[in-house]
Amino acid sequence: MRKKLLIAALIILTVTGGSGCAMLKITSEKEKIVSRMEEKYGEDFRFVEWQFKKLGSENCAAHLECDSLPGQLIKAGKKIVPDGEAVYYDNYMGCKYEDEIQTELEHAVRNVYPRSRVIFLTASSQFPDNMGPEMSVEDIIQDRDTLLAAVIVAEEKWDAARKETRLENLRQELEDRKIRLDGNLFVTQDEAACARIDETNYHDWISREDWFSGRCYFAMDKAYEFYYANWR
Repeated sequence: MRKKLLIAALIILTVTGGSGCAMLKITSEKEKIVSRMEEKYGEDFRFVEWQFKKLGSENCAAHLECDSLPGQLIKAGKKIVPDGEAVYYDNYMGCKYEDEIQTELEHAVRNVYPRSRVIFLTASSQFPDNMGPEMSVEDIIQDRDTLLAAVIVAEEKWDAARKETRLENLRQELEDRKIRLDGNLFVTQDEAACARIDETNYHDWISREDWFSGRCYFAMDKAYEFYYANWR
């Protein structure tokens, strides 16, 4: 009887291609991510969904939620670095300090574009793998592994001759504050658009081309220089 059960188990494993084991691996990884977050931050976390999880790969990222940050989807995941080590990471502190980071970005941008709107995109930002509860908002912002993401809407008259100078002024302002930014800058004279665009509808606005005079995608490297800056 025992021999028959063993043969049956081997047949099932062969037919499914080990998918049962893979499913167990996904479940245990989910539990591991949640438990590491609870140990790291000392509060309860709830699994919401996988942001990505490819069968057969150890790289994964999940969306979690917790009571201290209501309405926030916190990203927590695992990646395998080149030397083969497994590294766990999350953006909990970025979510916690979202308002403070937003304010710091507004101060920097408005020194160059006084009439502007800044939308800080926490979920699209990159944070240090070792980011934890001992880090202040200043520590996080000024860490060179941090790359903040934001949409910037500057309400002013379009001046093609000065666009590069103004953008360089922004880069210098960010460098002075030790901020790396992945930005999507719009210049417009549409006062209504500038007033209405926010974190809930910016996707709709940036997909349109009938409300701005100039647009620039840019990102800064770890030396605070432009990795690229493309006007269109």
